[in-house]
Amino acid sequence: MSCLGPRLALVALAACQDPPAPPKRFPIEVRATSDMDDPIAGVAAKVADRPMGYTGRDGVLHASIEGRDGDRVRILLTPPAGHRVLSPTSIDLALHLAAPLGGGRPNPQPVHATLRLAPAERRYALLVRTDGRAGLSVSVAGARRLTTDAWGAALLLHRAKPGTKLAVALEAGPGSPLRPSRAHRTFVLPDRDDVLLFDQVFREAPPGRRARRPRARPRARPAAHSTWP
Repeated sequence: MSCLGPRLALVALAACQDPPAPPKRFPIEVRATSDMDDPIAGVAAKVADRPMGYTGRDGVLHASIEGRDGDRVRILLTPPAGHRVLSPTSIDLALHLAAPLGGGRPNPQPVHATLRLAPAERRYALLVRTDGRAGLSVSVAGARRLTTDAWGAALLLHRAKPGTKLAVALEAGPGSPLRPSRAHRTFVLPDRDDVLLFDQVFREAPPGRRARRPRARPRARPAAHSTWP
């Protein structure tokens, strides 16, 4: 018995099937924002190692990718320098076709990817306040940075990584009657722009008195020995 008949039937069946739909262009929107919802420019995006571009000043990148309904794509996002990542940088998405509400041919649906970032360093305003003590030295992280003004205050702007510690010292200097002569605080920097407040009240030590010398105790005389026989 010949097998030619079944083979011809399979070929005829395959010829009757519809050819696969040609690929379509699916629009992709990448949006990058900060933890304060500000747009972030310069985020690079690529799909399957093919660069798509960078987000603009509005924090948005519009691009497109070729594919078919049901395909899955992976978008890789790279943040610009000076930022920390708060959400995944590798995003898997599915491509879909959908018909309009009024009916008609299905159209490619937009694909959306979002990346949230935070600055690698935060900004801090260090405010030192005293009870009107001018000319006191303010040291930050072990280095003298400024002195208190005529109102006994000082202001310093500082940038640092959140979560680190910042040591601040306020010194009256040698020979000063102010107590304490040195006050210090250690701040753990929060993960937000913030004001660090260092409030310190001093008191003046009373004038010192001369310490009296203790009187020397009289030495005990040795007992007299009798010389009588």
